[in-house]
Amino acid sequence: MVKKLGGIVLAVAACLIFTPALSALSSGHRGAVTALFHDGEGNIFSAGEDGFLGLWDNDAAQDRIQISRGAILSVAVRPGTTQIAVVERGDSVRGDFGHYHVSAWDYRTKARLFTLHFPDAAPFINYSAAGGFLIVAPGGLNEGVMFIDPETGEVLELHEEISDSVTFAATNISERVMICYTTSGFFLFWDIENGEEIYYFEAPANIRSVALFGGNRFIGGFDDLGLLVLDAASGEILARDTSIRHGSIFLSDSEAAAGFARFYVLSTDEEVADEQQLDEFDDRLAELDEFGKLADGGADAVYHLEINPERGLTILSQLSVPYEAGTARAAIAGNDGSIVLGTAAGILWHVHESGAWAMSAERSRHILYTAVSAQAVAFLCEDGALGFISLDFSLLDDGELVTLQDAGEYTRIAADSAAEEAADAAFLLWHLGAGALPPVLKTLSGNPADGETEADVPLHLPARFPLRAASVSGGSVLFLSTTGALSVFDRKSGAVRFSHSVPAAMDAAFIDEDTVIFARSAAAGSTPFLMINISTGETVPLAFPAAIGTQVYHTSSGGTSHTSSGAVYGIVVNSHAGGDLQTSIIRLDTSAPWQSETLAHYIGDDPYVSMAESGGNFAFTLGDTGASGAVVFHRGKTPDELQPSEEIAAFERGRGLPVHIADGGRWFVVLDGDGAINWHDNQTGSLQAIFRLTPERWVLERNGEVIGGEIFYER
Repeated sequence: MVKKLGGIVLAVAACLIFTPALSALSSGHRGAVTALFHDGEGNIFSAGEDGFLGLWDNDAAQDRIQISRGAILSVAVRPGTTQIAVVERGDSVRGDFGHYHVSAWDYRTKARLFTLHFPDAAPFINYSAAGGFLIVAPGGLNEGVMFIDPETGEVLELHEEISDSVTFAATNISERVMICYTTSGFFLFWDIENGEEIYYFEAPANIRSVALFGGNRFIGGFDDLGLLVLDAASGEILARDTSIRHGSIFLSDSEAAAGFARFYVLSTDEEVADEQQLDEFDDRLAELDEFGKLADGGADAVYHLEINPERGLTILSQLSVPYEAGTARAAIAGNDGSIVLGTAAGILWHVHESGAWAMSAERSRHILYTAVSAQAVAFLCEDGALGFISLDFSLLDDGELVTLQDAGEYTRIAADSAAEEAADAAFLLWHLGAGALPPVLKTLSGNPADGETEADVPLHLPARFPLRAASVSGGSVLFLSTTGALSVFDRKSGAVRFSHSVPAAMDAAFIDEDTVIFARSAAAGSTPFLMINISTGETVPLAFPAAIGTQVYHTSSGGTSHTSSGAVYGIVVNSHAGGDLQTSIIRLDTSAPWQSETLAHYIGDDPYVSMAESGGNFAFTLGDTGASGAVVFHRGKTPDELQPSEEIAAFERGRGLPVHIADGGRWFVVLDGDGAINWHDNQTGSLQAIFRLTPERWVLERNGEVIGGEIFYER
């Protein structure tokens, strides 16, 4: 029986393939490892708080792909397939923190199957024993259990008869009986076919990390007293170990006919400060011996235990987690008798009786922001370094030196894309937060990779409020503060051309050097868009049926001018019929706003969509769904839903989800969540080249080859 899901928003998306055509460097996770699993072929997969899924062999990282903009909290593997389901936490930067998603993927084809949205608590997920359906318990104060089609995300059944919060559920191999654990301390057995309770027994309340193992004979977990093991048929507590206070049961192995079972426990010291360990991580790596191995133990440990109903728990062996590894967050058995740990520092470790060693991973230098002019791509790195490379990736030569300069505390960069000559290419550095740091204009001279710029032109803002938006168009520079204050400067002299206040303004962009368009809240009878002529001061409200305009994009202020159509695009948010927010992407008709064209819409509020037009096609990021990340709409088409059709071509995926899209003349230039710059053909969306940085080198992948060179950091 299928029932309505009440306040839960369910969004099912198309299957979008993103197998990269180019090879890629590999690295560890940026943040804690939250889950580990085997693929049955000797490989290990990891998931992390950075939203990436990593592939490892016994010794090193092999590949990785970003499947979420937020953190991956847990993973379930569908038996007998290459499919997984993951629980994701929303991205706080994108205003989605506190919301959770369940998405399903085929990790071999790297295809997303569907995404489910949940409004508050992290849900519990598990596949049925034979993989016939996905079990989802909403979590928190929500009650009931859902059975989900593992291919489509369709709700097959909703069992609301379970009147408590469920934190564990599993089935027998025939998938006829389901066992559930509720936070109040009850284990419930259900007849799946009839939807009726068979029996139940009472157990301790609030058992954490519940695991069913030993041929479904035993239940293990942790309560306030520590590790405990129960008889899965009666609920009798068979054994306790109060010295193992916190942790998780991560593997069950060989079982004997006598009715005992062996299993592993990762015991963690929850009082260890993760932040301190992360700060000290680089220092610890420097202390590795010549074999990269360590033997000294830390606070965490891995126990191999045996449960026998007659003799209780027996510790068969114990391995200490090296102090240098940091706090362990996940573990599985390796292929050589070792244990593989995922740590808070994002690195995988082998732990063995003979010692421990970190698995090899290439470290990267993250690019955080990019700006594209007609001739060059500028980029800001996470460590405050600023660099430039040619927009045409074919002009980069193997062995060429790329120069980086210190950008100080600047956190954002914008480009004057109206300049067609490299000598006129101005890049604006600005700071997102409040403070006395004045924005500054830099103009390139010579080969972009040389990083040579003319004397900086500082622009002194009249007030020190945090900035919300900034852009350059020809001879003018625009700033919009969080208070709605607009300031337009003359690029050459640095003098203020125009000042104005637009209450509740969310974004602003040039239409031309004399006209600025705003996106704003439509409260109190205002319109979601507004145009101002900065030469005359004339204001023109643009009426469109929306509660708020969150973003505007004009092709001459975000793309190369010689390919611009002159179109204006906007993002609006409205209340959906079911009470949920809906984001819509529109092509705005500034002369007749009511005739504006809605290009696409999706459930949810995403105020950080990135948009670009190039070569007659329009692309934008797809919110938080973890799908292809960007789609190309052929002009004149208006699809009602984000489904595959002849009007929509999916971008070929790089390793990370797109963060920022820009018009690169012949390409869409995309900065992704892996900190790399990607060039995509603006007609097909195919991936043409990838540029990334390591701490000491730059690497470019193009046309099946990999080239690179050294970095010179000019301080």
